[in-house]
Amino acid sequence: MLPKPAIFKASGLALLMLVAGFENCLAQATIDEENLVAALSLNIVRFTTWPEPHSSPFNLCVYGDNVTKEAFNSLEAKPLGSRNIHVVILDRLIGLERCQALYINDIKPNLLSQVFNELKNKPILTLGYTESFAENGGMIGLRKVNGKLTIDINLRVTNEAGILISSRLLSLANIVEQ
Repeated sequence: MLPKPAIFKASGLALLMLVAGFENCLAQATIDEENLVAALSLNIVRFTTWPEPHSSPFNLCVYGDNVTKEAFNSLEAKPLGSRNIHVVILDRLIGLERCQALYINDIKPNLLSQVFNELKNKPILTLGYTESFAENGGMIGLRKVNGKLTIDINLRVTNEAGILISSRLLSLANIVEQ
């Protein structure tokens, strides 16, 4: 039989290992979810038309945490029609005019509304993975409902910017009235 302090140490060590394993599982789930969001964002971009042709490459700007940035980096050089995607990682939300699409994650609501005001009527597709993203002025919001990713599209904002969303994508999405 182990003395009581040894039992507590062994129990504590087992608990620590269990918590560490749980955190690793959560981290892996977050990475997998962000990879799914990145892949979905790529497909959304493929079903979108901008009012004027842009030069090569297509700049997909990303603002978010490190997991988000890592997931979107996997899209670098993926084909988009006759062009390739160039992932631009943003540490600050400045110089957005170089973006054709902007994915935003992990942002405070007041900063998000400032970004929407700055981009109003500009042909920069805004995508985000936050609750009420499209309802608050973003173009395409992604959110999890019952364990599944859903797409919300704010048609008023996309139309004002001259961005057209394919009817195939619209048929899969919830249309947001703002």
